[in-house]
Amino acid sequence: MNMFFGANVPPAMAPATTSNRQYPTFRQFLKAGSIPNPANLYVMMDEHPDSINDGFLDTNPNTDITQWSPQQWGDLPGSTHAGACGFAFADGHSEIHKFKSRVCTIIPVKYVSLQQNPPPLFSSDPVNADDDALWVANRTSLPQ
Repeated sequence: MNMFFGANVPPAMAPATTSNRQYPTFRQFLKAGSIPNPANLYVMMDEHPDSINDGFLDTNPNTDITQWSPQQWGDLPGSTHAGACGFAFADGHSEIHKFKSRVCTIIPVKYVSLQQNPPPLFSSDPVNADDDALWVANRTSLPQ
């Protein structure tokens, strides 16, 4: 699930807010009515099997790739559909998006966590990796 939908931390730990704890300048969507353009924001997506470590996909929503530090995925999108990933959007439609970078996005499953085997930095495929990251970032959240 997109980390910008629903409570960012369990309600018992902190009150729900409309900003994200990790990316405080971006909106956290707590109610369907608070989503200004639901056709352009994904709620669910396929996650790479080696990246599954909790209930949400952690990805940087900045659409300026220079603001990503490090410039690599936090959690890795899936690519098991011949290099593509399924996305379910807040308005109910779904899409399959084909990624471009065989270096930074289309990564084989190794059955080890990304903490042990992190994906390469985007600089190892600067054109395609940036394009892939920005496609997802543009559909993740909105600035406050």
